[in-house]
Amino acid sequence: MASPDLMAADRVALEVMGIPHHAVGYLQYAAQLGVGQYDLEKIDIRGERPEAVQHKFKLHDGVQQQLDWLNDIVRQG
Repeated sequence: MASPDLMAADRVALEVMGIPHHAVGYLQYAAQLGVGQYDLEKIDIRGERPEAVQHKFKLHDGVQQQLDWLNDIVRQG
């Protein structure tokens, strides 16, 4: 996978790996700042569509603790 837009490359990679895009904090913050293209519908994907080549990755054992930041943010409103 290659792109001059690092944000777009990471966003497509999340789809290929089956990782929910909202679960990656630094990408959420960068998207809010307008760094690169985060909207999958606006990314020019050439070749296979992510869903056609998706392979769900097994995340590390401590992933729930890492994702708890999202729940904290939602609770804070």
